[in-house]
Amino acid sequence: MSILLSNECDVNGYAYICSEHREDNHLPVESRRILVHAWFKDGRVEPLKLLYNSQESLYNQMLVFVKSPLADFSDRHRAKAFMGREYIKYYEKHKVSKKRIVH
Repeated sequence: MSILLSNECDVNGYAYICSEHREDNHLPVESRRILVHAWFKDGRVEPLKLLYNSQESLYNQMLVFVKSPLADFSDRHRAKAFMGREYIKYYEKHKVSKKRIVH
């Protein structure tokens, strides 16, 4: 499993990990599925676990989600939006082209 991004926020207690699916190691980077786990550090809400088809798919969905009214609907939605905003920054910083090269 290759972790792409992880973070936690001391202010609101959100935490998340974005990682490549371990069964996709044989695939090109742009074709690997992405697992997202988002949760509250105090465990007050069930963790959110999502699977996306690719890094680009997660990026496109987060572009829409973080700007939608749903991003502030509940604590789980706020946790997902926190992760989404950080992932957008990560993707835009590390995106080289349609086909990304990872060493």
